Amino acid sequence: MSSDISSRAASILPTTSTPSTPLHFDAVIRTEYVEITEEAHSGRKRRKRSKIQYTYIICSSWGSHHRTNAIKHVNSRHPVPISSAQSSRTTLAPTRDISTIFTPISSPNGLRNSFNQQAYKEAIIGLLTRRRMPFSAVEWSEMKDLALACNPAIEDLLITSRRSAVRYIALNYRLYKEQIENSLSTALSPIHFS
Repeated sequence: MSSDISSRAASILPTTSTPSTPLHFDAVIRTEYVEITEEAHSGRKRRKRSKIQYTYIICSSWGSHHRTNAIKHVNSRHPVPISSAQSSRTTLAPTRDISTIFTPISSPNGLRNSFNQQAYKEAIIGLLTRRRMPFSAVEWSEMKDLALACNPAIEDLLITSRRSAVRYIALNYRLYKEQIENSLSTALSPIHFS
């Protein structure tokens, strides 16, 4: 019963179909943002507001503020001519499944190569230093399971000992210390640390 009512309502209500944008729309229509200043009744200027103006590039006498009007103008006045050779070729071409177009290339190291080891190290260092997680967190099985859930091919690339975590933190400290010293040495005003 509800489907009967909805079908009647659909037949009674007017259907407004917005035309699809043609492929050459951006090539023939120029989109401009025009600022409009409105004057109030008292003579003072009101705030500006911008409005979109669609103008046909070839015949600049035509213009509209509505995209639908511009699309209808392009479709009715300036359609793209389709040659008979193109139209016969497109109608005769069979539609193929997209999986048949691309041949799958299986690489045993594809998943492993997608792992960003530097970002992983920086994330672990950030957890240990900024978020003050204990150094033993790198030895937790849950931390290992979390990393392997993201990429199961990287088990040998994980940081699994406290000593290696401390070593990476020290290397990171030296790197950033040199970068900060270099940027402070080129500062315009003298900076003194006590």
